[in-house]
Amino acid sequence: MKTFIVSAVIGSCLLTAALPAAARPATPPALDAQVRLIADNDATTDRGTYVQRAKDEMWEWNRKAQDFGKKAGDAAKKDLDIARRKAEDAAHKLENASARGWESAKLGFEKASQNLSDTWHRINPADK
Repeated sequence: MKTFIVSAVIGSCLLTAALPAAARPATPPALDAQVRLIADNDATTDRGTYVQRAKDEMWEWNRKAQDFGKKAGDAAKKDLDIARRKAEDAAHKLENASARGWESAKLGFEKASQNLSDTWHRINPADK
């Protein structure tokens, strides 16, 4: 009988301690979903803007490479073409990256873009 009374007293204490936590109002699901939706839209907008800038940058590099290719030697064209193709591949990965792989794709594009720029300035030092 003593065991039952002790169990009842401990159980009452535990329930009483849990009541304040249960009495707090939870975040309304609609508000929580709305906040997540706004955050997702901001991320999507930023991502879309970044992808568009990457496409614009690649378009500009392709134009430069085409103009330069008319007057460049074979070795210089080959180096530039390799760097440009790597940057284009990285730009395509941006478009297809999952939310989880976005940062990796972004870093890959930035690295490939910097390599393209470095290659350009190495083979065409007049254009800085």
